[in-house]
Amino acid sequence: MGKKFEEIVKRVLICEDERDMASSLRAVAEQVGLAADIACDAAQAKQMLEQDDYAAMTVDLTLPEQDGIALIRELRASNITATLPILVVSANATMVRKELFDETLGVLDWIDKPVNQALMEVALKQAVGLVHGGEPMLAHGNIPINDHHETVILDLSLPDGSGAVRDQLGREVARAKRKKVPLSLAMIDIDLFNQVNDTYGHSAGERVIQSLLRLLRQRLRQTDMVGRYGGEELAIVLCDTDGDTAVTVLDKIRKEFSRLSHWADGKEFFATFSCGIADISRFDDAAKMGSAADKALYEARGMGRDQVVLAQGSTQVFAPSGVPNPRPAPTQ
Repeated sequence: MGKKFEEIVKRVLICEDERDMASSLRAVAEQVGLAADIACDAAQAKQMLEQDDYAAMTVDLTLPEQDGIALIRELRASNITATLPILVVSANATMVRKELFDETLGVLDWIDKPVNQALMEVALKQAVGLVHGGEPMLAHGNIPINDHHETVILDLSLPDGSGAVRDQLGREVARAKRKKVPLSLAMIDIDLFNQVNDTYGHSAGERVIQSLLRLLRQRLRQTDMVGRYGGEELAIVLCDTDGDTAVTVLDKIRKEFSRLSHWADGKEFFATFSCGIADISRFDDAAKMGSAADKALYEARGMGRDQVVLAQGSTQVFAPSGVPNPRPAPTQ
C-alpha cells in the first residue's frame, strides 16, 4: 500500500525571553497554520536551529547573555542559517534598524512591540512563503503578475525618493502606451501627521509610517512600486491597473489602516490617510498624472480626509471610515 501524502506544517522558531510575549507570538503563528518552538535565549536558539529545520525565525533584540543583533550576525555567518528568514520583534526594532542602515543583516521585517496581531500574521506568512510569490492578499481583479520589476519600497530614512518614483512612473507610462495597458498613480498622505508627532512623539509617528508601509507591502502586488514623494507623502505606481480598480484597492487598504491601533506611552491611538489617484486614460503623461493625483489628494484632504478621490471630470469620492485622526481609542 502506498504512503498517504500528508500536508507538511511549516515550523518557526521564536527567540524571546519574555514568557508572555513568546506565548503570544506562538499563538499568532498557530493562528496562521504554523507550528512554533520557543527559545528563551540565543544559546538555546542556536542549539535548536542545529537540531531542527525551521522555515523562519523571530528574534528579540534584548536577549540575556547575547543580544539579538549579535545572534543574527552569527547566524548569517553560518552556512546553515545564512538565508534563514528572520523577523526582528522588539520594543526598539525601528530605532535599531535606523542605526544599522548601512549594514545588511538580511532581516525580512522589523516589528515594534506591542505587536499588532494582524500585521504579525502577514509578516509570518511572508517569512515562510505563504504570501510572497503566491496569490496577493488583495488582488487587482484578474490582472496577471508580470516580471518586468519586483516590488520596490524606498526606505523612508532616505532624504527623498521622489526622483526614483518619477523615473519609474515615466518608464511605466511609456510601457503602458506602448502595450496599450492601464496604469494608475496614487498619492497618499497620513492625515494630521504633524498632530501625531506633537501629541505622541516623533518615534510614534515613525512607527505609524512604518505600519502603513508594511501594510502596503503586504497588500500590493510585486509589480507595484511604493516610494516617498517629498515630505510625508507616498506615491504608488500601480501597473496594469485602471483608475476604478486602483480606487477599490486603495480604499480597502484605507479601511484596514484606519483599524490598526498604535501605541505611545501606554496610550492607544488610531491614524488614517487620504489618497488621490490619477490614471493614464485621463492624463496621458507622467507630469499630468502626478499633478492630477496631487490635486485629487488635496481635494480628499479638503473634503474631510480619510477618503480616496479619483481625478476625473466628475470626481468620485469614497466615504471616510470615521472622523479625522489621530483619535483616542473608544472607551468600553
